[in-house]
Amino acid sequence: MFPFRYKLSLIIATVALLILGLAFVAVDHEIEKEFRLVIEQRLEQAQNVVSQRMDDRFDRLFSQAVTVSDSKLIQDVITDKSLSRVTRDDIVMEEVLPRLILADMLLVTDEEGALLASSSETELFWQQLNKQAVYQSGLEGEEVVGLAVLGDVWLQWVMLPVFIGDQMFGTVILVTRLGEQELQKISQLTGTELLIATDTAYLATSWNNHRASNGIKTSTSNKSLTFADLVMNTRSGTDQGGDTNEINLQGERYLLRYMLPENPFIPDFAVAQSLDQSLAFIQAIKYVMLTIALIALVIAAGLGYIFAYSVSSPIYLLRKATRAIAEEDFSQHLDIRTRDEFRELGESFNQMSASLAEKEKIRLALDKSVSREVADHLLQQGVHLGGETREATILFADIRDFTSLSEQLSENELLEMLNEYFTRINVCIQQYHGTIDKFIGDAVMGIFGVPVDDAQHACHAVQAAHAMCKAVALFNEEVSSKYGCEINIGIGINTGQVVSGLMGSEDRLNYTVLGDQVNIASRVEGLSKLYGAGIVVTGETRAAVISQSEQKSNVVYRRLDTVQMKGKTVGIDIFEPMQNMEGLDKKLQSYHQALDLILNHEFELAQQAFVKYTALWPSDKVAQLWLQRSQSYAAQAEIFDQDYSNGVRVLTSK
Repeated sequence: MFPFRYKLSLIIATVALLILGLAFVAVDHEIEKEFRLVIEQRLEQAQNVVSQRMDDRFDRLFSQAVTVSDSKLIQDVITDKSLSRVTRDDIVMEEVLPRLILADMLLVTDEEGALLASSSETELFWQQLNKQAVYQSGLEGEEVVGLAVLGDVWLQWVMLPVFIGDQMFGTVILVTRLGEQELQKISQLTGTELLIATDTAYLATSWNNHRASNGIKTSTSNKSLTFADLVMNTRSGTDQGGDTNEINLQGERYLLRYMLPENPFIPDFAVAQSLDQSLAFIQAIKYVMLTIALIALVIAAGLGYIFAYSVSSPIYLLRKATRAIAEEDFSQHLDIRTRDEFRELGESFNQMSASLAEKEKIRLALDKSVSREVADHLLQQGVHLGGETREATILFADIRDFTSLSEQLSENELLEMLNEYFTRINVCIQQYHGTIDKFIGDAVMGIFGVPVDDAQHACHAVQAAHAMCKAVALFNEEVSSKYGCEINIGIGINTGQVVSGLMGSEDRLNYTVLGDQVNIASRVEGLSKLYGAGIVVTGETRAAVISQSEQKSNVVYRRLDTVQMKGKTVGIDIFEPMQNMEGLDKKLQSYHQALDLILNHEFELAQQAFVKYTALWPSDKVAQLWLQRSQSYAAQAEIFDQDYSNGVRVLTSK
């Protein structure tokens, strides 16, 4: 275990390092900020120098083009039809071009654009020139300029008309190469890197190994940018008040400033300078600050250790006491006499210890038999004998024909199957916020809405019942092959006021619910077998579900009967909740129409209606029951009067 005093020492040292680190970052940031401004100013000056050199280059080539267009030799080349192409080329290459200092190529055309003479290696340039729109303007007598890129070769050209008198006879085109040597000269003057590029060609002073096809990575993204992307970013930055960008080229940061000349003779270019190389001196400052940080770390760690040692004694006592608490020794009491937060901590610990001792008494009481939900509720509310009146929903579920099932299985098999069945039923009830109150033989009593409040207890009880039926169906698929039998259950649900709470003796407690509504739920479960319905709910439960549903439910209710249970003086409505499915509305409409015929004493019509109904739905046990009753009532109407009193069926047994 790492002692507290060491941890505190480490924290103090970390804080000291953090402060030094923040100071270093601040200094580093300010220095970099200042140098950025210097570099940006230098780039602006370099940009102006490059622009001036490019303008001078254009002026010189244009001046030479004017001289050539007025040359007698060029006029003879254009007008003397007796000259062969070879002779014209010789005149251009040997007599005219050598006199031009800046020009690398010379081309001569007639007024229709046909090539009359040219210097060597002009074919590729001529093909590209013919594709440029400005070339046609030159044939119309305008002075035009442009830029061409042939692989890695950059060509700047000027095209001027040749006039003899007032008539245009042809054009001259002067071309000069823009290569690495030219860029290096300009770069040496400015002290910066120089870059010119298009989407397909790339020329730079010291970045020649980085082709434009690979792009340039920015410092804020791993994406590669072409020069066109950089131009777009530049325009966007200019619109927002900035005209210098930062990029990352193979791990080195550069500041770039872009120029988008209006003269098509001059290519778009960027001047750049390495930010990292300019800030290399900061590394020396970092080493000094690192040494200071290490010294501060040692001092902070020592002071922290001394301080931590002075406060470790009460922490040691607290640690010892908490270990005893972890071993369920709740008699621990701390006596810390310092006048600081440790004394308050000791008092809080003593209060906690006393509270845990009280909780332990409650836990021992709860261990006598309550569910987890009940235990959680009572740990919050406290344990006391007695109850309170609450509205709740009670669910009873019983295995039908359990006696015959017991005869088919051995005691061990029966116990094993029941345990598996109860486990699955318990999952369904807990899934919908219910609690199993007790197991009564093969029967289960579940409660919803107590002890934990549930505003939708009736809805959850009905949902749990449907889930139980599905769980039993899946369970039967397993037990039919394992035990050679299946189980069927009946479920009864009722909602009403009950008394809930802990009941029993001091040695044996049980959380349960009592009241007439509980007895009604038990009786209703018995009616499920009588009416052949898997689930039977009372009218109180149906009404509670409708009022509690926050949205339209997919459960509809089929009326079973109105019954007066033995020992009761009033009747209750009972229903079968059915999950809505295709065709259910038609089925229920036919069923209720036939049932109304019985209640209206139209027994023969009811019999006919139930015959048609059972023909369509022969597996409906409830309809089979009413078919039998309608047949009996049609044969002897007095039987109905014996069974019913004012529309209420009077039950003579439980």
